Amino acid sequence: MLKYLPLVWAGLWRKPVRTVFTFASIAIAFLLFGLLQGVDTYFGKVIDDARLDRLLVQNRIRVIEPLPQTHQPRIARLAGVAAVTHSTWFGGYYQSLRNFTASFAVDIESFIEVYPEVKLSPAVVGEMRRMATAAVIGPGLARRYGWRVGDEVPLQSATWTQQRGEPWRFRIVGVYECDACISASLFLINYSYFNMARSFTQNTVGQFVVRVDDPRDAGRIAFAIDELFANSRAETRTQSEQESAQAQLERIGDVSFFVRAILGAVFFALLLLTSNTAMQSFRERTSEYAVLKTVGYGDVTLAVLVAAEALVLCLVAAVAGLLLATAAATLAQIAAGMQLQGSVPVVVLLLGLFLAALVAAIASAIPSWRASRLSVVAALAVQ
Repeated sequence: MLKYLPLVWAGLWRKPVRTVFTFASIAIAFLLFGLLQGVDTYFGKVIDDARLDRLLVQNRIRVIEPLPQTHQPRIARLAGVAAVTHSTWFGGYYQSLRNFTASFAVDIESFIEVYPEVKLSPAVVGEMRRMATAAVIGPGLARRYGWRVGDEVPLQSATWTQQRGEPWRFRIVGVYECDACISASLFLINYSYFNMARSFTQNTVGQFVVRVDDPRDAGRIAFAIDELFANSRAETRTQSEQESAQAQLERIGDVSFFVRAILGAVFFALLLLTSNTAMQSFRERTSEYAVLKTVGYGDVTLAVLVAAEALVLCLVAAVAGLLLATAAATLAQIAAGMQLQGSVPVVVLLLGLFLAALVAAIASAIPSWRASRLSVVAALAVQ
């Protein structure tokens, strides 16, 4: 069939303006498909990658309400608890609010014990212990701002102020490695320094993170933690990391439904466009197909040629749109300092190619059928 490819290509460019506009419409549709379906797949991956053996302990009243630091040793004594750490949202930004950083005050030793996927050398951990203003950053921040080990970084926070009114300054002592992390842009500072320097709510934390020995015991341990602090001034609500990720996604809405609805409307319009183009092209070239039939082209061959034009146009445009989606997703991740996830997932790319072939098959079905049943005499008589 490759010998017919020049004929198919020449047929496509018989009306170059129409072909270009159709190509652009299909490419834009698949650009949108790649981005939206990639976002949906990414959210699903976030939930799937969230761990069941890690529990998040937050204030029962409101997530932003702090918890007493004294809760930590009581949680650590519960049976089945392997390690406990805490984190407090710092919410810093660099130079302007547009340069937001996901910054947290943590105890670095217990943090890497609960998050073993965060890789830090013993020397960096030692520097964090030794230097109060030390900070560890993710590779995404290092790429985004060009920060290096040894740089002093001033951060401002819309929430936290120092007692003496001085700006927050941190010295970068390391860049963590994290192959399985969702975020490559964390800015981790010493809780002890943050707690001593902040102007209010000392000795409180934003949340506790608990790693359990056996994920099957996570539900029992979560219940035990909440029971431990029931009827206290700081009651808790404990969820697994996966449950918390699912709850946050539900606050946004049914992302999968919105994606399917939007893409359904886009592909319905695309199908109408490509079907109309295929029918119009066939009507304009009826006499050409009749001539081909007189020189020996069979019914099946003509039907295949008509379908091949739609298939080549849809596939080439779909590939262009999906490549643009891949480039846009990669650039967006780099700009946001995120851990690169391979841009648009391979499964989405393959699904896009399948949909392009399906659109081409449906759009060319009637013209192909008419080409296979074309009467030479009738077609030439019309002309």
